[in-house]
Amino acid sequence: MKNHRTVRSVAAAAVAAAVIFAANVATAADMRAVAVASGSMEPEIPRGSLCIVVGGEKTDVGDVVLYEAGKMRIIHRVVEVTGSGAYITKGDMNDEADPTPVEPERILGSVHACIPRLGHVILLLKEPPALAAAAALMLITIAAGARRSSRNEMQKQG
Repeated sequence: MKNHRTVRSVAAAAVAAAVIFAANVATAADMRAVAVASGSMEPEIPRGSLCIVVGGEKTDVGDVVLYEAGKMRIIHRVVEVTGSGAYITKGDMNDEADPTPVEPERILGSVHACIPRLGHVILLLKEPPALAAAAALMLITIAAGARRSSRNEMQKQG
């Protein structure tokens, strides 16, 4: 039983180290992961996908980009560049282009890859009840593990 706990502890530490490493690499490379909340880019990018966005690249017609629109972040395809250098964007599923051109400084990056369904977890955790439930579940798991370890130590001593 002790071997299984050691393996789980080492695995958890390895996963945590990988996440920290990936976060540092992503920050240095101007990369971010974004969960897709709408179906405007379906079928290519389904709702609930997790997309990897890389900033600092030249944007061309046909690129799928992440941009800021007020407090929202939107993933749409560039369909035209205006004479002033602004981008006209459109969701693949939408019939018409977006009404407001996107200024270059509002482009956060280009979408390089998307993993279907993985973004659902992030979208769910943004909801306060789900976040509270996840936090409670983690606390219960930690408390149960500590109690089990304490009980095992007492049995070894007694």
